Amino acid sequence: MILLKKPPLPAAHGLRTCPPPRLGSWIDRYKLTEYLGEGGMAIVYLAEQEYPVQRTVALKLIKPGMDSKQVTARFEAERQAL
Repeated sequence: MILLKKPPLPAAHGLRTCPPPRLGSWIDRYKLTEYLGEGGMAIVYLAEQEYPVQRTVALKLIKPGMDSKQVTARFEAERQAL
């Protein structure tokens, strides 16, 4: 799981948001290939990892504004479980 690091932009109703990553773009070593879904706290993409191994992965991105210590700890626990 990766936190979106782009600075948030103002949005309607005072919510903080940023444009979603585009398919084909890279986040670290992962190339986003398909949008899989979205929940209240994260967006999930199908991605291709090139390094250190070549494989297809599900990449879960925490939405901007949802990166509190509590949410981050929950996602880290989920990552460790997987």
